[in-house]
Amino acid sequence: MIALVQQKHSVPQTVFQMASQILLNPIGSAGDVFPFLALGRELQKRGHHVAVMTNPVFIENVGQAGMEFIDVGTEESLRQVGRSPGLHRPGDAWKLALSWGAVGTMRQSLEIISRRISKCDTMLVAPCISFGARIAAEKFNLPLATIVLSPFMIRSVYQSPVIRPLILGDRVPKLVKEIQYWIADHFVIDPLLNSNVSELRRETGLAPQSRFLHRWCFSKDLTLALFPKCFASPQADWPANIHLTGQVNWDPPMDEKVGLALGRFIKPGKKPIVVLAGSAGPESTVFYDRWIHATKQLDRQLILLERNPSKVPDLLPDHVFHAQYLPIDHVLERSVLIAHSGGVGTTLRSLKAGIPQILFPRVNDQPDNADRVSKLGVGKIINQKHPTASRIAATIAEVIDDPVILANCASRRAAIPDFDSVSMSCDLIERTFNRYRK
Repeated sequence: MIALVQQKHSVPQTVFQMASQILLNPIGSAGDVFPFLALGRELQKRGHHVAVMTNPVFIENVGQAGMEFIDVGTEESLRQVGRSPGLHRPGDAWKLALSWGAVGTMRQSLEIISRRISKCDTMLVAPCISFGARIAAEKFNLPLATIVLSPFMIRSVYQSPVIRPLILGDRVPKLVKEIQYWIADHFVIDPLLNSNVSELRRETGLAPQSRFLHRWCFSKDLTLALFPKCFASPQADWPANIHLTGQVNWDPPMDEKVGLALGRFIKPGKKPIVVLAGSAGPESTVFYDRWIHATKQLDRQLILLERNPSKVPDLLPDHVFHAQYLPIDHVLERSVLIAHSGGVGTTLRSLKAGIPQILFPRVNDQPDNADRVSKLGVGKIINQKHPTASRIAATIAEVIDDPVILANCASRRAAIPDFDSVSMSCDLIERTFNRYRK
């Protein structure tokens, strides 16, 4: 039997009086959680009670978005992942994501869902690594929308994603790709997941399962791919119920003082360069030192977006501006170029802004996103683990002065469909929910 857990935040009585509730179960860093808040706000406007089941690190953000918050995991558990050296190693980063996210949260998520479903009609919205939501949907026959933020998560033997260390290029035969996926599942991924997932499935009376990341992790009802077709077109072997609805964004409020300081910093007539290392951050201040020296060589202003002040040099020269947080769109519209690690949110926002990109991908979906940027001709990749300041300066000069890259940025920006991605996604979620409520 599933044991019930005590939650810090009680369920408002109003949820028991409503005809429906939608439970969101985002897992990961801010870039993984914030798109769910955009969807949740719209669904709540449409009359559904929306609750967000996620790590307590995001309790303030959920409150800012105006939704009920439910604890899943602890702040310290997420911070431990952020401090782990394995987060910077390709061979370990994916294991951290699965052991902390897919396995570490699934039991508590299932317990919460099992307790809530008797109160009113319920739908689940979760990423494909939310195994708790996936098992709950199967056990209790609940509608589930799987959210996919990056095409990296969807395997294909046609135009395959970059999944290191697999060899999945366009010239590799389809059968060879299928064999590599099978080997990865049976000898690497399933052994990491199987004991925990299988035990929970046995407890809930469900049949054994294997190849958890192949197709099982996607909902049988609906999968929403939150990226545009021009970034990754659907393949013949993708899940049949997948819909590409485009990127969905939500940002916390901007500190007005920081925004005013940025405005004073930027010199008229010469746009700065922005560097965003992402949630994993750099391993030391040496990373930012090199970007500082490179932009000094080029006589360019530099904006560093880094939440961890200890990773930023103590004394910054006059041409450098550091902020722990600024809405990325607010920065992109003022910048000539962005350098980042290849997170899908930053990649797609930069593509939509029509701004050239330099990528330094490291782990998980970052190499795949960087490869797509390169193939689209809107940026360049720095593959070196620790590029020198002169190498960085040379790459910057190549990108910002390349007329082909600039023209590609403009054409790719124009290719992004001009529709409301949030509304389209929520229409599909409601349509799926209504099929179960009849």
